[in-house]
Amino acid sequence: MVVNGSGYLVDPTDPQGAQRLGLWPIVDVREAWDGLMLWSFDRLLAVSEVGVAWMSAKVCLDDLEVLEITDDAVRCRGVFVPGDASEFVLSADDGSLVAGSAYREPFRR
Repeated sequence: MVVNGSGYLVDPTDPQGAQRLGLWPIVDVREAWDGLMLWSFDRLLAVSEVGVAWMSAKVCLDDLEVLEITDDAVRCRGVFVPGDASEFVLSADDGSLVAGSAYREPFRR
């Protein structure tokens, strides 16, 4: 369930036991791999039938878009530098980067 950008895992037999997801704000949700793919402006979170499967590291500065979800990968686009979007691919297994450039925080070494 998503309410005002916050995500929750809710067991219909125990709605009072809802667990808040560690991703905010959730800007979109898609069905994926018998579960859900949720994302914010800079991270993704995969939910399986048993709970959170993985949450990616920060993958871009802003404007994260999920372009395609396949059995093995999530193809995305995001802004690394203002005005310049890049495409990259994450593993469906664990959210790790498998193609494209890794995002690095500006001004950090």
